[in-house]
Amino acid sequence: MKKKIYLLLVLLLTFTLIGCKKDKGDEEENKMPQDTIQFLAAVESIEFSLDCQEQLENCFTLYDNLGEDSWNYDEVLEAFNMLVKYENLLKDHDSATHFISLVEDIPYVITLDDKNKIEAAELAYGLLNDSAKSFLDVSLAYSNLQSARTYYNELEKVQNEIIDQKMINEFITLTNAIPALSIFIYEDIVYVEASENYYETMSDTAKQKEEVIAAYLIVTNARAHYEQMQDDPSIYEDILVARFIELVNSLPDVGNISLESKTAIEEAEAAYRDLSSESRELSDVVSANDKLYTLRTKYNELVAEKEEQEKEEALLKQIKDFLDLVKTLPTVDSLEKADGPLLADARYAYDELPASVKEQTEVVSAYEIVVKLEEKFETFSLEKITFSFYNLISSGGTAPNVVLQGIELTFYSTLKQLYGVSTATELGKCVDFYFYIYHSNESNVDNYICYGDIENVLINESNVVSYGTVITLLQEASKNDPDLVSGEFKFGVRVIDRRNMYEDSDIFVGTGVINYQFKNQYEDGTTPPVDVIEIDTKEEFLAIKDNLSGNYVLTADIDLEGMEWENLGKFAGTLDGRGHKIKNIAHSTGGDAVFGLFLEVLSSATVSRIVLEGTVTDAGAWAGAICVRNYGLIENCIINLDITAEGEAGHIGGISTDNNGVIKNCLVLSRINGKGTLWGSCTANLVINNNGSISNSFASKDNSLTEKTIHANVGSSISCGTYTNNELKNSNLYAAWLPSIWNIVNGEIPTLIVE
Repeated sequence: MKKKIYLLLVLLLTFTLIGCKKDKGDEEENKMPQDTIQFLAAVESIEFSLDCQEQLENCFTLYDNLGEDSWNYDEVLEAFNMLVKYENLLKDHDSATHFISLVEDIPYVITLDDKNKIEAAELAYGLLNDSAKSFLDVSLAYSNLQSARTYYNELEKVQNEIIDQKMINEFITLTNAIPALSIFIYEDIVYVEASENYYETMSDTAKQKEEVIAAYLIVTNARAHYEQMQDDPSIYEDILVARFIELVNSLPDVGNISLESKTAIEEAEAAYRDLSSESRELSDVVSANDKLYTLRTKYNELVAEKEEQEKEEALLKQIKDFLDLVKTLPTVDSLEKADGPLLADARYAYDELPASVKEQTEVVSAYEIVVKLEEKFETFSLEKITFSFYNLISSGGTAPNVVLQGIELTFYSTLKQLYGVSTATELGKCVDFYFYIYHSNESNVDNYICYGDIENVLINESNVVSYGTVITLLQEASKNDPDLVSGEFKFGVRVIDRRNMYEDSDIFVGTGVINYQFKNQYEDGTTPPVDVIEIDTKEEFLAIKDNLSGNYVLTADIDLEGMEWENLGKFAGTLDGRGHKIKNIAHSTGGDAVFGLFLEVLSSATVSRIVLEGTVTDAGAWAGAICVRNYGLIENCIINLDITAEGEAGHIGGISTDNNGVIKNCLVLSRINGKGTLWGSCTANLVINNNGSISNSFASKDNSLTEKTIHANVGSSISCGTYTNNELKNSNLYAAWLPSIWNIVNGEIPTLIVE
């Protein structure tokens, strides 16, 4: 919209100036050069308006083309000055128009979102000269702008007050989380740091509020208290005691304990575990702990009641689901082969029922229906399960596992396609997978040594039967055949249909053969006695590499200080540390080197009850504390190393890099730091690759620089994990560990009993 600006006074002034010396010009006109006359005439012909820009530009062009003589005339100078004034008037008009348009763009109802528009108009006004500011429309627009700014400032003030109050409330909430100094412990510094950081983000106005000053005093006092505790640790135990007692006293009475009390009870129990043995003997602590024990007992009773109720409800639902499923079955006369999966579901549901309910009248009646239908179904002719795979072979290399190969797809994928399922869980409901072991020269499929239900293949969607699984089956068979300790073996598979869709498969025996060695076992699971070599010096320990099939026990700690460690080789015997330490292990070779107590623990070997301590500054390409590759048994060991690997691979396993055997009841407290460059560091607190069995083994996440428990797990792992050091002090974690081997005290990390 074109703005109308009043220029009347300016125009009158302009016309007066143009009229000056007109008479004199008439007298001298004939004496002037022609281009001068043309220039003056053009200027005189201008009728000043907002649309005269083109005329002005034309006159300036004529002026630029004048000869030097023309510049001596006063009329030319006066005309040029007039052109400049005209041009400045137009520029002032444009600036004023731009300013007015910016003001008009500001809404009538101001909000905080209009800040940029107000500031843009203020900037435009500041760029106006006095001439432009004198325009009447500009004065009016500026008045509107001032009103907008005043209203905006009021809004901003209110908004800042709201923001300040919100931040004040949040700051006070943060400071309220800081415990009283009488129960303040080291870990509570996180609340102080959070409050300090938040305080720095607050406005100066908010910081001056009385409630903020009072709250910040809590923060500064807590910070001073924390620094005092660091300077004088002796006061810390008293604080732990006070904190424990207060946590217990804050718990409800035993009659008011509920399932929601879990967190508060666990917090009090954790506080008790932090106390020293001396503090636990204090009468106030004993009294508080007795109360805590009573509350925990009551809470456990509530949990048991809830679990029992849930079990009862689940059982009722399980019975109902079975009965409802039977109701959907056809009659014996109308049964067809297509009803096989439905009938299998009913059978599966019945088998899952506990024996206590199978005698109920309704269940017995429903089961009789299932049995009659199964008898009828057995008369149907079903297609036998067949496979597209052509071979069953053993892999070479470091892990001689049994690999199932197919013509087009893996064995596992073939089965999923056969049953039209996509997950391991679904396939597990369709089939049982049995694995058979034969002597290599056996030709009769019925003359197998042993067999097992190979669940781990289905669970892990793997096409591999692990070395550890094979050894476990053979060791179990050796209980009845003491001579079965080694030999060449081949393998077979059979699939049992559980869905009534196919007839069970024949046993398929592959062509691959592997030579296995393992320990035979008595019927009670123990091993025969062996000759034992006792070790109590470093030299005797290093001599193991000269007899890697020996059976060794440590009778003292072994100190390896002052030597660069090299692994002892491939171990085939037994090493029982009896709780003793192998300490000050040092290794810094790096490069393509490997680090481990042993290079390999073979299938016939056992390593148990040892504690490893030391610093490995550069383990090299592959590092496993006990060994690089395990095919045997590693149990009841503590690993506490500071270990870094910087080779091209830079792989570290807390116990071993590859596990193809059995690892159980081990504790890894190591600092693990892999810095590989070829594939990137591949680290894990227990093992990198598990193709065997790992159970009841734990690691510290506070010490380690990796969060992986097991990096790649296609074997079996039960009750394994990575925990904080506080969590490792919970004795419930070690329910499967033998008290004859371990010192297990609630509130402390377990240690091995030293013989």
